[in-house]
Amino acid sequence: MWCPCFVHIRRKFIEAEAEDAGFRKRVLQLIKYLFMLEKVAWGRSEEERLRIRQEQEIPILDLFN
Repeated sequence: MWCPCFVHIRRKFIEAEAEDAGFRKRVLQLIKYLFMLEKVAWGRSEEERLRIRQEQEIPILDLFN
């Protein structure tokens, strides 16, 4: 699965002057949640990181498609 750098995506949404502020806020919340999950995952074993990414992060990433 192709996964762009969400740090750069986040910055673009912060800088954007979107007409739909609700959409912008929702995207930023999802990215914040992904960052939080990654922070948790990096403190775990390799197997646990994989499980967190597959079970919790991939469904969030699928929302961006």
